[in-house]
Amino acid sequence: MANQKPTSIAILTAGILFVFFSAIIIKNEALAQVAAPTNFQATPQTFTLGDSVRFSWSVVSGTNYYETRAPSLGLSNWYRAAGGNETTVVIPDTGNFPTGQHQIELRACASPGNCSGSASLTIMVKPRIEFLSVTPSPLESGSPVNINWKVKGAYDFEILIADRQIVSRRGERDVDTFESNYTGFSAGSDVVVIFRVRPQGLGAPYNESRQTLRIISPNTPQNPR
Repeated sequence: MANQKPTSIAILTAGILFVFFSAIIIKNEALAQVAAPTNFQATPQTFTLGDSVRFSWSVVSGTNYYETRAPSLGLSNWYRAAGGNETTVVIPDTGNFPTGQHQIELRACASPGNCSGSASLTIMVKPRIEFLSVTPSPLESGSPVNINWKVKGAYDFEILIADRQIVSRRGERDVDTFESNYTGFSAGSDVVVIFRVRPQGLGAPYNESRQTLRIISPNTPQNPR
């Protein structure tokens, strides 16, 4: 029995096991070879709703495609973003993005189920001011000023006249008009009206628009001849 030669069945079985475990080792080595993307960037990282944004990263060796996800943008699952030789994705119009702060992840994949860990970055989308009107202009000292605007994606807003805060509102989305009576500005002076809006979120940056308002004395002729 000690010198008994292995049967053909035993040899075949050993060969099958060798191939099986070799395949597992090769697969595990392949999985380990996919590295996470590096130099993942957004240009610009803070931008106004509707603007273009460019995402870029360094190529990862052995990658067939890249996947991305961003739950706060409605992309809860991973989806294919670029081919293996691509290192740039440009979104020409971000008009459908929610305003505010968003985290975006990127990973490299050699095949389904064979993907790297993820790289991540944070972008900030500011509301867009589409229109601002300050009337009448020129303005008689002590008369009401009407400020009208059209915005998209705003959550908070404030108005300053000559660096004096006239109104500040929180949690009012896309309101579009305001009227204020104010005095204290000398006739003949020019004051700057600043309209600011920002997305929801503590410390979120403002986007602003400015107009210069001429202050005149009451009953001053507008077009003297």
